[in-house]
Amino acid sequence: VIDRIGPCFGRPEYLGQLVRMRKALKAWTDSIDDPLATPEVDVVKTRIWPPSGTQPTTAMPVLQTQTASGGQTRCSLSCDTDGASIGYRKPGEEQWNVYTEPFSTNADKLEIVAHRIGWKPSGKTVPVSAP
Repeated sequence: VIDRIGPCFGRPEYLGQLVRMRKALKAWTDSIDDPLATPEVDVVKTRIWPPSGTQPTTAMPVLQTQTASGGQTRCSLSCDTDGASIGYRKPGEEQWNVYTEPFSTNADKLEIVAHRIGWKPSGKTVPVSAP
């Protein structure tokens, strides 16, 4: 069907309608503050990382420890950045563990990182010692 109709925007008899439709689209996108009509750099500065337009850094995770049985240390992790996920691993390990609940370890150090999507990740290697 489209092959038989041809492109309407190139036909002089549709020029008036095309102009009206473009004006209506512009008025509508202006009225809804359409982020797709804004350059991406401006969207990032004003909507994703306001007010400075600078990518924030996720807060450093906090490790709390207590003595556990069998010579292990019970570890609890937290982060002051809302929506951040926390990962941890022993130094030298490839795979990260996503923190979901307190855990016990016999490691003397842990690599801990907190990361909120869109923000710079924190980073931290900490000694693990029970109080």
